[in-house]
Amino acid sequence: IGITDPPEEMYGKVMSVSDDLMRNWVDRLGFGEWDDLEPACAEVARGGGEPLRLKQELARRLVRRFHGEEAADAAAARFRRVVQQKEAPEDLEERSLPAGPEGGVALLDALLGLGLTASKSEGRRLLAEGAVQVDGERVGDPAARLAPGSYVIRAGKRRYARVRIA
Repeated sequence: IGITDPPEEMYGKVMSVSDDLMRNWVDRLGFGEWDDLEPACAEVARGGGEPLRLKQELARRLVRRFHGEEAADAAAARFRRVVQQKEAPEDLEERSLPAGPEGGVALLDALLGLGLTASKSEGRRLLAEGAVQVDGERVGDPAARLAPGSYVIRAGKRRYARVRIA
């Protein structure tokens, strides 16, 4: 985790830490200020407690340290919405792509043009895995096209874009 990572990334990276490492993270990153987390760490180490709550608290504290209270609240809310509830982020900025001469845009071109994939090959792989959604509906056809209109596209678990094809 980099100290210059955006709050949402920082929060998400902490949430992916294994339960076994939580006590080490609290010890090494708390600088003696997070002793109040020790009972929860001990409980998780014994195989009990609430590891998810402990991770959430650690994530909030780290984000707060580097980005402030408001950013920590926003990162926690975004994680809940996007990762836990599998919903699109509320703050998606609408981007535009021009419709081609035959009307609309190939979905693979949209994925690449919006930066949701690094290549068309990655886009094909995500489509084959059922990891691409357009307005909440899975799309698996690599020849799929988007007609003129507005869409929310999801590629993988956490990459979203709102696009207007015009």
